[in-house]
Parts: sequence; structure tokens; C-alpha cells
Amino acid sequence: PLPVIVHFHGGGFTEGTPQTSSADADVKEATRNGIAYISVGYRLVAAKYHFGNDTPEELIHVDSEGRLSLDAAGKTMEDYRIRRGRQEYNTKCSYDAVQMMEHLIAHADAFGIDIHRISFCGDSAGGGEIQYLTWVYHQWNVGRYTPAGMVYVMAQLDYPVQNMMDRTWKLWTDDVGEHTKLSAILAQKDCGMIIGNPCCLGGEYCGESDYNLCNMTWQNQSMARFCAPSGFASATLGQVRDAQLWPAEDPEVGQGMPVLWYASLNMQRHQPKPFYLYVANPWNSTEGLSVVHSALYARNFAKYAEMAGINFTVYYTDYKAMVAADVGDQRFAADDGLVWNYRSSHDWVQQPGLKELPRVSSLVHQELCSQTIKTG
Repeated sequence: PLPVIVHFHGGGFTEGTPQTSSADADVKEATRNGIAYISVGYRLVAAKYHFGNDTPEELIHVDSEGRLSLDAAGKTMEDYRIRRGRQEYNTKCSYDAVQMMEHLIAHADAFGIDIHRISFCGDSAGGGEIQYLTWVYHQWNVGRYTPAGMVYVMAQLDYPVQNMMDRTWKLWTDDVGEHTKLSAILAQKDCGMIIGNPCCLGGEYCGESDYNLCNMTWQNQSMARFCAPSGFASATLGQVRDAQLWPAEDPEVGQGMPVLWYASLNMQRHQPKPFYLYVANPWNSTEGLSVVHSALYARNFAKYAEMAGINFTVYYTDYKAMVAADVGDQRFAADDGLVWNYRSSHDWVQQPGLKELPRVSSLVHQELCSQTIKTG
């Protein structure tokens, strides 16, 4: 049986599609190296789906351990009321990832794949699914499937990364300091994307959403406090962290949603072994989308992977307010003109069977996917 790359697309959980052509460069590279390639689609949070005779999609519950289940009392996703923002609908994406994994396990022999040599690969929002399958769902299914590694570019460690909550802000305050000004890491014009909920503003992220993904009370409170000119200019990251709180006391989703979101904590509780993590984030400006995919998150993947005893290699550029302690073990220029920091727990490039990679850039994603499988 062949080792397999399982890829999840990005798109902010509101757009994107799986790769469907065998002529795709990623697919050709994998199959040329004797590796099966699977690209996975999943339900998007702003779209309403129906099954059979127009039966609307069921409400998906998440318990305090992160287990997902369909509502058995007739509730649908439309019955869910947003507490903070659209990433609460990520239950759909993670549930679909589980169904994919179960289908793969059940049909591994027919597909000719080795279910114990999986490399998860993804970018941006695709990380929500690959991290759930690695750090959470796998803990209940050891022996049924085995992730060998993860390659994640434009990586996001903890969610939400828009209408950000306290845990994600804590990554920033622990790294660059709680007294750092909000304006040092975020452009005011994009405050509504990061502090606020883009789904309350319309536009490219949620535009014609089939669901109400906006809690306008929370939106107005957040925008008034931190995005108005005077508040934005004076706010510190510590103040934002302490104010933008996820309602952990909520009886329905208060404890379960964070298990879908907080990979930094989930990887401390469970990790496949041996496991190899590769992360690369190039973006480092104060633009909203750059903050969503900040190089700081790649740096923090190294931090939390090291705490969990996970083999890691990360690449990240210098980000806003970065401190001297976060400079990489090595620094070098790449073909794309960026200067990268490099951190690694192991000298993986010297392992048998690996070929020399080109100078690092965002284009080495597929090479790393393939080589993760080979080292597994």
C-alpha cells in the first residue's frame, strides 16, 4: 500500500475547493514519488447545505472533550446563535473531516493506501481540519490511523484569527508583550477584520451568507472600544486580550468550541509519535490578512511543539514587534526576496532518503509534504 498525502484547502472557511485534476502539480509530484494524493472538500460556514429531499443540515454539537455529534432532536445549523463570529460554524468543517477519515479507514485496502503513513497538508483555514484530525480525533483512534506528519503554510495556530478572542491574543502578548500597542501590529483600516467580525461588515468574507454569522451587540461593543480612532491609538495588546473574551461559561459551546480552536493546547494533550511538523509563514505586515496569517504564528508553532516534544521545523519572517529572543537559530535570504528565520528540533535534512530542497520559499510546500511521508 502507498503512503498518502491528505490535503485540505484554505479559504477562510467561506470559500475554496479541493484539487480535482490529476494534472495538478502537487498531485503529479506526489504520484511521481509513489505517494497517493487525496484533496478534501468540506462544507463552508456561510453556505446552507441540504441532504436528500431538501433536509437542512443538522446542528452539530461539540462537547467539552471536542467530540462532534449531530443533533437528534431536529435542530439545524440555522438554530445556532453566534456568540462571537463565523468560526463557531467550524463544527461543520471538522465534522466533515472526520467523515473523510472514517471513509478512508473503511476503504484503505480498496484504495491501496497505508492508513498508518499519512501526511496532512494544508494552508490557512485547512489547518482547522488537519489539526483536529491530528491532535484531537486521533487520540480516540490510535491504531486505526496514524499521522506521520503535517505540512502547514500560512499557518494559524489558535482560532479565531478574525474577531480574535483572548487565547489568540495571548499568543501575541506572551510573545511581543502585553504593553505593545495594538497599532504596532495592526493597521487601523483593518481593525474591523481582526477586532471586529467581518461577517457583520459584509464584503468578501461572508457577503451573501445563508446564515446570520454576526452578533451585532458584541460587534458594536468591540468596534466602539478598540476600532474608533482614540481607542485604537491608545489600546495595548494586553487590554485587547483581557476584553475580547470567549464565553467559557456558555453551557452549550463554552468548553467544547475551544477544543476545536486551540491547537497550542491540544498538542500538549496528545500527539502521534513519531511525528514531524513543518510550518512556513511569510507574511509580516500590519495589513489585516497578514495578521490573520502572521509569521508570529509559525514562531509559536515551534514554541508549543517543543513543549509537547514534537519534531518540528519552522520558517518565519521578522514580524511586527518581534523581540530578539524570537530570532531564528539561522537566518537566510530566499529566492522570493524574503529573509527567513529557521528553527528546528532535529537535523531533518541529513536523514537518509531526503534530497536537497531549493532555497526555502512558499513554493516548497509540496516537497515538504512528500518528504514528510518518506521520513515517516
